[in-house]
Amino acid sequence: MEKQIADNKAEVESTNTELSEKKEELENLKKYMAEIKKGKDDLEKKVKEVVAKKGKEFDVSLSEIEMVAKLKSTLKKKGLDIPTLVKMAK
Repeated sequence: MEKQIADNKAEVESTNTELSEKKEELENLKKYMAEIKKGKDDLEKKVKEVVAKKGKEFDVSLSEIEMVAKLKSTLKKKGLDIPTLVKMAK
């Protein structure tokens, strides 16, 4: 009986140690994900700034750039590109 109790205690301790390690891993992953999200947000902000700056240089609004990007994406899904679309329109 005492051996069974000792074995159970050892198993509980092992499980608690493993649980603690997994919790630590989870916390590290949460921190890493937060860093990735911040990096993504920072990158998106920089991209918008660059796009807005270039848009001003070429007298194109951000909404026009977004519209062209959406059109390009839609065309790509259908196996086309903008030059092909222009040729087809002619």
